[in-house]
Amino acid sequence: MKVAYPFALGLIMAASVSAFGAHAADKPFFKLSGEASLATAGMTKGATDTDGDPQGLVGLKVSHGIWYAGARVKNVKTAEGGDDQQEWYAGAAGKAGGYDLSLQVVYKIIDGARAGTDDAYYEWQGAIGRSFGKTSVKLSEQYTGDSYGKTKASYWTEASVAQKITPKFSLSAAYGHRDVTPAKNYNGWNVGGTYALLKKTSLDVRWYDSDEHGYGDKYKGRLVAKISQKF
Repeated sequence: MKVAYPFALGLIMAASVSAFGAHAADKPFFKLSGEASLATAGMTKGATDTDGDPQGLVGLKVSHGIWYAGARVKNVKTAEGGDDQQEWYAGAAGKAGGYDLSLQVVYKIIDGARAGTDDAYYEWQGAIGRSFGKTSVKLSEQYTGDSYGKTKASYWTEASVAQKITPKFSLSAAYGHRDVTPAKNYNGWNVGGTYALLKKTSLDVRWYDSDEHGYGDKYKGRLVAKISQKF
């Protein structure tokens, strides 16, 4: 997996800022967190972005109050030869009137694509959610005016619900619709369960499917297992 120099530089800067904050006060001005995961297949917007192959992801985030920024990288597989995707993001997340609200902008770069491919674009992401006891619901939207490759405007709208069964185990499901220009629209859904192996380690097993298997194998149903680590 290739990792561009700006990604590595960003991680160093984030770590430096966090370390400075830790020395400046008992409670750091900046909070540094990270993530790493390994899945049997990469999934995004209801379809696989690795042609069903395994996917690894690593990322770091620095936050202060409701504001945050970060970067992550994962391996992908595109028809134009792309082999990994960088994501640089910044946004805000908080609560208002009992609702969980978030808004962020993400700059995505696909590395390894053939020369001439439109391999970088901005994507806006927003979400609103609410919890009712052990049940939580969320509605999210992702939009870009000029997506990867030949795809132009793209919308992904998703509704999801999660139910905590025990302190360590929860069930969840989501249903989404993608509207793409040029037209290649479809609906996608998933259902599965997440189990906390350790305090910051979880295992998710989920079935993904869509209503447009005719578009190719990436849109067909598959069972995906993913182990995630927060730090």
